[in-house]
Amino acid sequence: MNGGTASAAEIVSGALQDLDVGVTVGSDRTYGKGLVQNVEEMSFNTALKFTVAKYYTRSGQCIQGIIYSEGGLENGIRKAKWLPKIVPRFIPDLDTFYTRLGREVKDGGGIKADYKVPAAKASALEVTLLRSGAMSEFAALANSFKVDDKTYNEFQAFVNQKHKEGDIKLDALYKAKGPIRDLN
Repeated sequence: MNGGTASAAEIVSGALQDLDVGVTVGSDRTYGKGLVQNVEEMSFNTALKFTVAKYYTRSGQCIQGIIYSEGGLENGIRKAKWLPKIVPRFIPDLDTFYTRLGREVKDGGGIKADYKVPAAKASALEVTLLRSGAMSEFAALANSFKVDDKTYNEFQAFVNQKHKEGDIKLDALYKAKGPIRDLN
């Protein structure tokens, strides 16, 4: 888990941690998205979204990582006079709680990893493929989740086709090294 782990994944991480049925591993606290919100349809094709609760783990940790308080400006400017002046601030470690077997955990927004590991470094190619959505698109088209040589070769062909169609720009990754070549 990391700072991008959010919402339901945080609830599951917190449950595993609190019940001592697993160890959470990650580079950081989770995102801290622990609000329960409702949407009320209104006239003129509009809606009102409002917060009705916060998520807490079994031990009592609050997952929500931000306190919204009044009294501030965004970049020194209030965007519109009718907007409330709401400033988010991150919750510091507030309270100590205990897991089922007595391990100490602290709230403060998100779930803190039990075992901290450094964040993996992504290559320029991986970042490009993630940003383009190619991995997600290919996974949605795949017939199974088993990754073998055949699946890997199909993915390479998929990415190469996307590049030829101009949907993925791989040229910038290899400009210093000469002309673009197929991935296989």
